[in-house]
Order: sequence, then C-alpha cells, then structure tokens
Amino acid sequence: MSALMHAINGRSRLKPPLLTDYIGNVVMHGRPELTFGEIVAPGASPRLAALARASNVEVNDALYRASVEWVAGVPDKRRIGLNYNGFLGPHVAGTSWQGLTAHKAWDFGFWTLKGVRWPEPELDGFVFGSRVETAGTRTKE
Repeated sequence: MSALMHAINGRSRLKPPLLTDYIGNVVMHGRPELTFGEIVAPGASPRLAALARASNVEVNDALYRASVEWVAGVPDKRRIGLNYNGFLGPHVAGTSWQGLTAHKAWDFGFWTLKGVRWPEPELDGFVFGSRVETAGTRTKE
C-alpha cells in the first residue's frame, strides 16, 4: 500500500483555536492509503482530491489531543519519527515547495528573509515537482 500523505494545518481545528500570533507549527498528516497504481492511474486526480478532502475532515481537535497525549507518554522523544525510508529505501515522496515565495513577505520582527536554503537530506527517493511551461503558458504539474 501507498499513502497520499499531506500536511494539514491544525491551528483553527483546536478548541479553543490557537492565537493568531502563535509562531509554532501545528501540523498533522492526512494519509489516505491506496496502491501506487491507483495514484498514478490516468484520470485519478478527482479520486485523489476526494480522498485528500476526506482525510482533511478526519483531522480534528480530538485527534490532535490524542496525539499530544501519545507523545507525552513516549519516554525518549528522539525516537519519534515518520515511518518513511527515503534513503536507499522503497519510499518516494513528492513535493512542489520550491515554487512558494511566502518567505519573501514573512517578517519575524527583525527583517524579511532574502532567501531560504533547502537542506541536503540523505534522501534518494525525493521528487521535486516544478512548473512546466507549455506553449508560453505557465501551468503546475
């Protein structure tokens, strides 16, 4: 099985919601499971979108609180991680983050960032999607 994993912002899902000036992350991963063949099948996009939306609804205040309780019970927090083997392993991840430009507008009280340096993780199974120009029109692929 494969997982169509995506980050879900939990700030507004907590009861009560976090303050708008909270600077930390509150992220849970939605992960509908299906076969790789189902993910890459022609015409799969509507089904993939529906699965992602459905997993979005499942991530709520109760799930965040249960996760925090579980983490609190783990004696050595360094042992917590994603079950993902991206280095010489069978897993492949895809992302299109390099097109994001929000860092140019974020001001953390001292200045806006001039750029973001992407770390060099030990991953051999990472695919970075990019924008493709088709007949002079920019589209996301």
